[in-house]
Amino acid sequence: MNNNIVVTPELLRSRIDQIRSDSPWLEEYQIEAIICTELEIDSIATPDKYTMLEAALRSARTAPTPGSTALIGGRQYTTITEDTSGKFGAYDAVNKGASQRRDLATRALYTLSENAASGERSNAVLDKARVSITRNIKQEVSRVGFTLSLFLILSVVISFLVVAAFTLFTYSSHSIQNMRLTDVDTFITDPKTMAFLQAGIMLLCLAVPFVIYVLAHKLPVHEMIPLHKLRKGEFMPMFWVGLGALILDGCLVHYLGLLTNPASRPSANLTSVRGAFYSYDALSMGSSFFDIIITIVCLGIIPAIIETFVFNGVILQVLRRRGGDNFALMMSSLLFALTTTDFVEMIGSFISCMLLGYLVIYSGSLIPAASARLAERMLFVLITQLGYSLVIDINFIHYLDCLLTIILLLAAVFSANIMLKRFPEMFVLKKSDPILTLRQKMRISLLRVPVIVLILLCIVFSLVQLIPLETLPNYASEVMYG
Repeated sequence: MNNNIVVTPELLRSRIDQIRSDSPWLEEYQIEAIICTELEIDSIATPDKYTMLEAALRSARTAPTPGSTALIGGRQYTTITEDTSGKFGAYDAVNKGASQRRDLATRALYTLSENAASGERSNAVLDKARVSITRNIKQEVSRVGFTLSLFLILSVVISFLVVAAFTLFTYSSHSIQNMRLTDVDTFITDPKTMAFLQAGIMLLCLAVPFVIYVLAHKLPVHEMIPLHKLRKGEFMPMFWVGLGALILDGCLVHYLGLLTNPASRPSANLTSVRGAFYSYDALSMGSSFFDIIITIVCLGIIPAIIETFVFNGVILQVLRRRGGDNFALMMSSLLFALTTTDFVEMIGSFISCMLLGYLVIYSGSLIPAASARLAERMLFVLITQLGYSLVIDINFIHYLDCLLTIILLLAAVFSANIMLKRFPEMFVLKKSDPILTLRQKMRISLLRVPVIVLILLCIVFSLVQLIPLETLPNYASEVMYG
């Protein structure tokens, strides 16, 4: 912009209103950064103009637009509004460089950061940006951490309530002293009971709280559940890459399980070669049509959709807007790994969630991630139930599992190669700001009280997972009956 332009309060207010109208999701520090770079305003070099800008921004606060600041819990907090342009939903054309993909506000912040580093400008706007980003990350991560902690607590409470209800319905008040723990154990370990319980807990304790989370905080649904149209030829490579990530997760779970607990293999004559799908601990739901439908819905469709909606949808998107792509991928994947409440599953879950989250960020849609999760769950159900249903050598199922795993992993590698040729910058993530490093954002997040509580709960539940279930009834009998 021309340096000879006369800066007046009217000009500043007009530019502020224009920016807010064009980009209502921008925060105040971003608007200030844009204007400071356009008009070369600085708190030290041009104090009069900077004071004028501050006054114009204060005046603009009295006429809030969507995305303006609000008071939540007595503190200023910038709400998230719908981005109708799709800027935060998907990348621009991938043949552009990473710097070209930055929006106007991000480029302004990088310019101010470079000027401040060279001593040409003050750090006033950057200091405001640091305070705002820190505040928003703290608020959003605390909300997410609280909601996930609630999920774990409600899961335990509902499980105990189900067992208590079974006990009350099975034994009258006069015969409760004759209660047999073996009956309770049989009820808990019944495949249909466990399937219904798992699906019900995910719906009531995970999906419902995050639906309430979105509605209560008036988050834009179209951004929390991004479903942008994919470009031609984009879906299939992403689907195979996403499925490959989940297969890698399954392999890690199986082999880490064998390393940490060699006795997990029930028979010495079984092959030690493992694929991604077959599991000794999986449930046999039966072979009738009704049992098959229950298995597909409870162990396949519901977990796949809910995990994608919560972790690759809501959590990833709100954290992207608060701390950028790198931070959102790292934090959402860490939270997903923790909520598995199983030390063996955490590493694979972290990797798979990060890769699926990247596909969501790059494509601007949950469709590739949801499709990959659903396909992986269907294959898991198919292979495992095949092992229970067919009266054949179990080694055949292992070899079938391994063959399918190898074929799908090769398809994932081949698809990744195609994507990299078509989109050379496929795995170049957009930095949201130069204000805070990824390490600083992660430290801020991990020190929030709800997140600390969540971590402690996950550790406790993971340690409980190490206790063999078959020993619990005997232990309970000793405590109750001596």
